Amino acid sequence: VLVATALNDLGNVAYGRNELDQAEALYQESLALRRQTGSISEIARSLNNLGSVAFNRGDFDRASQFYRESLALYRDARDKWGAAGALVNLGTANYRQGDIPRATALLEESLSLFREVGDGRSAALAALNLADALRDSGDLKQATAHYQEALVTFGDVNDRDRVVDGLLGLAGVLVRQGAFKDAARLLGGVSALSIEQPRDSLESVEAANDVETVRSALGDDGFSAAWESGCELSL
Repeated sequence: VLVATALNDLGNVAYGRNELDQAEALYQESLALRRQTGSISEIARSLNNLGSVAFNRGDFDRASQFYRESLALYRDARDKWGAAGALVNLGTANYRQGDIPRATALLEESLSLFREVGDGRSAALAALNLADALRDSGDLKQATAHYQEALVTFGDVNDRDRVVDGLLGLAGVLVRQGAFKDAARLLGGVSALSIEQPRDSLESVEAANDVETVRSALGDDGFSAAWESGCELSL
């Protein structure tokens, strides 16, 4: 058991360094040992980790397969926290695959379980991902509510990366509502925040598309004025 745990921990280190081949090999070795001697939850954790490797490679089909197997084991073990984590991962993979209804259902269940076990930060992550799915399904009211929920929690713990994600999500809601000037201001504010905390937040496909939509709607001068006013806001 100790060897399997050590291998899993080494896999986490490699994963954190984005050394995905090394992480996968270590996770697989840990999984093989855990299948012989580990608990159901430990096996589920190894499968979940392998899913995350596949997810970060962009192989969402394989990631979903690992997450589903992990989820089934967590449910068998009656491990609510583990199941909630597998659900948020599976829901996010489904979202990336374009299955918005399925992603929404999974993320709603994840959010409910994280709330039940009292893990506020993980609940905020589930709320953030759920908001993305709701936004893309057209439920802008509920999307806004979940973005706001996530932003409060991530703001309290000073998680700037997640705050940026939430603000970009809200900007996407504003774009879909046709509130282009407000969207430009918010995007400008996110840009300023990203300068303070370097991150490629505005280089994602979604954010780049929102920027171009707003620029097209407002024109270059209108867009620049709104963007610059947003850069001066305190987030």
